[in-house]
Amino acid sequence: MTGEKPVLLREFCAENMTCVPASVAAGARRIELCDNLAVGGTTPSAGVIAAAVGFCRPRGVGVMCMVRPRGGDFEYTPEEASIMRADLALAKRAGVTGVVFGCLSGGRLDRELTSELVALAHGSTPDAPGRVDVTFHMAFDALPESEQLEAIDHLADLGVERILTHGGPAGSPIESNLPRLAAYVDCASGRIGILPGGGITWQNAETVARVLGVSEVHGTRIVKMGGEVMAAIPADATLDEVRAVFAGDNFVSGALGAQILEAGAGHAVCAFDLQERHLNEKGGVMGGAIFSLGDFAIVVAATVGAPSTVSVAFNINFMTAPRGSRLIATADEDKRGRALGFYTCLIEDDLGTPVARLTGTVMHVGDRASDK
Repeated sequence: MTGEKPVLLREFCAENMTCVPASVAAGARRIELCDNLAVGGTTPSAGVIAAAVGFCRPRGVGVMCMVRPRGGDFEYTPEEASIMRADLALAKRAGVTGVVFGCLSGGRLDRELTSELVALAHGSTPDAPGRVDVTFHMAFDALPESEQLEAIDHLADLGVERILTHGGPAGSPIESNLPRLAAYVDCASGRIGILPGGGITWQNAETVARVLGVSEVHGTRIVKMGGEVMAAIPADATLDEVRAVFAGDNFVSGALGAQILEAGAGHAVCAFDLQERHLNEKGGVMGGAIFSLGDFAIVVAATVGAPSTVSVAFNINFMTAPRGSRLIATADEDKRGRALGFYTCLIEDDLGTPVARLTGTVMHVGDRASDK
């Protein structure tokens, strides 16, 4: 839709399968599999690759696989290059979305090996069928600064999809590197993606992306996981971004079948089409289904542009039995204090019949999204 900003793709860096399901539920839309993060990452096992592909691909989540035979520098012997070719082919056969590697020689871009691996990733052979994306990883940051823009040109000419870069020395604050990253984006000029990473978290991802004008970010904390009820959502988040946060709610999106139609700070509209599973033994709509829709709409309204929320108290008044085929809940904020928010939700059917009125109180926990 004209005027809407694109959804920010969050790539979660995973050492194994342990956190992959939770990261996907929290909004990660691409996974980079990268074993041995303590040494900067190496090629994951065939079993981990297969498990990640089996879990992610049916859910529309991409899987990028690190191809790196060891830790240390990024200059590889002929024997190590042979290992990389074999691992890349194995990853393609396993069904990954793409591969991640970086090759240097004498401190400069190893154009020969890089070209060979890109051709293997992009080309289709009996041993390595299909075409997969290529990310040139943070070996890029080990290049002399004077050669980095030329390297961007060369990698773009090869057809590499993106460069993963911190924009400065490892461990330096990402905020300090934004000017250099902006220079990379300017040089790339849409020919190749610049994927910022290192020090980017769920808290600053939107800001970094907005400053740089990029649509993808990378990190090990790029989505909020743990004990939170729901991740805080920036007040200017697009509808698709809000939907992505709640996509992991198996009850609301699965059993209830609810959809978010509108979402903003203090306002939300949610709906579901009435189906047999929503009906009681007498053929009427179950009160629990009506309540759950209103509860969901209030939570969405309370979460956008605010801290994560937990429900405190709700009261529902049932008005009229629905006559239409769809229930629509419109939630609006009545008042928000420092810790508590107060909301009213009107639930109607698609014929305009008022079905129920729900009032709710939520408690805000954590930091406001706008502060991060």
